[in-house]
Amino acid sequence: MARLDVRAPKVTQKVKLKVKADTGANANVLSIRCLKQMYSKVEDPTTVLQPSSTILTAAIVNGSTLQQIGNLNLATTFDDSVLAQLHGKRCEPATVNKKLSKPRSYTVETPKNRTLRRNRKYIKEIPIKAAKELATRKVTFDLPDERQLDELQKETTELPAPRRSSRVKRKRRDSKRQNTSG
Repeated sequence: MARLDVRAPKVTQKVKLKVKADTGANANVLSIRCLKQMYSKVEDPTTVLQPSSTILTAAIVNGSTLQQIGNLNLATTFDDSVLAQLHGKRCEPATVNKKLSKPRSYTVETPKNRTLRRNRKYIKEIPIKAAKELATRKVTFDLPDERQLDELQKETTELPAPRRSSRVKRKRRDSKRQNTSG
């Protein structure tokens, strides 16, 4: 666990956050609660929350700077194209309509015009390019002709081949010896 001192630009006071950070992880993210605490006394937080080149230092490693691997822009708007997992099945393309009052809950509309409530756990963001491709993709399949249908019917009516061994499995004798001696 590392203690990080994070100083945000354009904040009039010095704000110190204690956060748990796993420096071996792909990403470390502050919770919304921490951000709300940081910017609760700022008049217009939308002007403050801008990208910056803040350098994080680790207190437990003699104040050395943490290696910055990369940045990730998180989507904060609705009407995003997403993949929604439906009833434990495969993910399907969908569109986020609105956020609900329950934590991490959203209403999602599927291409079949079904409106469902989904938790953030079951929603996966997809890139815009892939979303456009999914929306324009047409599903096509070939119907089998009459000959193929006849062959399929013959295959299903044939009985399966008999098994090599039809011997009944019996209990092992070792278990009988243990039961009688004990």
